[in-house]
Amino acid sequence: NNRQYCRGIAGSGNRNFGKTKFCYTARALSHHYKIPIVHLFEFQGSAHDVAIIQKEIDKIGIESK
Repeated sequence: NNRQYCRGIAGSGNRNFGKTKFCYTARALSHHYKIPIVHLFEFQGSAHDVAIIQKEIDKIGIESK
């Protein structure tokens, strides 16, 4: 029942695998569970990616630590 707590999905991937395989699992989970993707980023991400995800978390209203 943990699915009820998931409000969005962030995915990490490698763009070298092509557009269809980039963040494939995040896209598949989003589609299967009808949960929005909040951000997709390459490798470990950057400070910019962190800021984007934090903004999305703030919009959803989830307390982050």
